[in-house]
Amino acid sequence: MKKKILHVSQSLGGVETYIRGVVENIDRNRFELIIVCPYSDSFNKFCLEKNIDFKNITRGRESSLWDDFKTIFLLIKIIKQNNPDIVHLHSAKAGFLGRIACRYTNKKSIFMPHGLSYLSFTGFKRIFYLLLEVICKRFTDIIIAVANSEKNKLIFELGFDPNKIEVISNSIVISDDSNVNQSPLKSNKQIKIGTISRLTYQKNPLLFVEIANNIIKQYKNAEFYILGAGLEDHLKDKTVELIEFYGIDNNFKILNWASKKESELFLESLDIFLLTSIFEGLPLSLLEAMDLSKPCVTSKCDGCIDVIQNNVNGYACITANEFTSAIISLIENESDFKRISMNAKVYVKENHNLKNSINLLQKIYERN
Repeated sequence: MKKKILHVSQSLGGVETYIRGVVENIDRNRFELIIVCPYSDSFNKFCLEKNIDFKNITRGRESSLWDDFKTIFLLIKIIKQNNPDIVHLHSAKAGFLGRIACRYTNKKSIFMPHGLSYLSFTGFKRIFYLLLEVICKRFTDIIIAVANSEKNKLIFELGFDPNKIEVISNSIVISDDSNVNQSPLKSNKQIKIGTISRLTYQKNPLLFVEIANNIIKQYKNAEFYILGAGLEDHLKDKTVELIEFYGIDNNFKILNWASKKESELFLESLDIFLLTSIFEGLPLSLLEAMDLSKPCVTSKCDGCIDVIQNNVNGYACITANEFTSAIISLIENESDFKRISMNAKVYVKENHNLKNSINLLQKIYERN
């Protein structure tokens, strides 16, 4: 008999990409999947094409307790109707509300943070969301970390029992392409530097603009792109204001969140992938860029430091000056550009193959 797995998410973006990977690669002869998620044209169409049962829920406002209570009752209703063997919860909001619903219905839950929520905040809000995670520990059966650095935070900052934590590193379908692009300066063309990112505090788009300004001052043919507007635009106004303040409007474009295929084409078009996040779980966009042999310059945050070996397969930085120096090194040095591009591809192929990760996930499902 198939095991029935109910996936619950109130997030899009990287979580959607992760669930797509599960749907496309899990053994459907052994597991039946049901997905509860916010409405999305592309994802709903995907579920229909893959013959996956799905239910849409409204993305509640963070400050609305009434919406949260309604979501809990809705999840309880869905769980009772479908009677899953395991409820797999993704990200903070669904993880918190879903674990309460699972406790009420006496269903086993697997929680996957994809980056711990309290890290998005400072001051009282940070303490508040950290306390919510601590409180929810008692409702947690299993927690899956997407990187070892995330596991360490779960243990040493939140006090989770290490025996409840599994690590399955985020992974992707490895492409067959083995081409390594030339340095953009060597090929005498526009220098395209970009990221796939929501315009939120976590992704730190203001630092991205600071770095862009530093580079554009030296390279008038440098172009910067953020793909991700329209999903969560908490900092869009401030980002646009800073772009206008520096007068780099002609060299900087903010693009709307796109389909999976369009995102892949966007990554392929870049010369350098730049990620300025304050925190991460382990960003799939980074792994996808590395798989495409794009040299990557990232922040020195959890998740990224699990992947990036500084000056070997990429650069991990803290300050705007460090980011700027790393990008200039890649532009000016053809040998560094090629070496890091090639090492990035090899590293992802050897360590982040989705087939291996799905096998580990299936084993967790089977023994619980």
